[in-house]
Amino acid sequence: MLGFVNPSHIQAHGCSTSGSTTLIGSTVSAGIWTHIAVTYGAFNGLRLWINGGQFATSSAVYNYSVVDLPVTMTISSYFASSDSCSLSNIMTGQYFGLVDEFQLFSRELSSTDALSFANPLT
Repeated sequence: MLGFVNPSHIQAHGCSTSGSTTLIGSTVSAGIWTHIAVTYGAFNGLRLWINGGQFATSSAVYNYSVVDLPVTMTISSYFASSDSCSLSNIMTGQYFGLVDEFQLFSRELSSTDALSFANPLT
């Protein structure tokens, strides 16, 4: 899940049936373009990138399982359920703002990837 803890702090929350982890990012200002990336890898864990720089990381042990199971991705909302995702403190309700682009990859992005996507013209 990706959303806000309060009106200005971004939060990434990763969860599975084996556990969950939360990363809280910096303040995101209204009216200023901000690139946010969240990556997960078995070796690097969950990582939160803001404007191409790694802001927070967690190596908490939990595994995503995509074999014959649906995977729910939530952006700026809270998915209430009986699993470990119900422990997130992401604000509920409608998101009022703009999302310029959304991309989902089948691999963990590197630091070079995160920087490149945050600065596409350089």
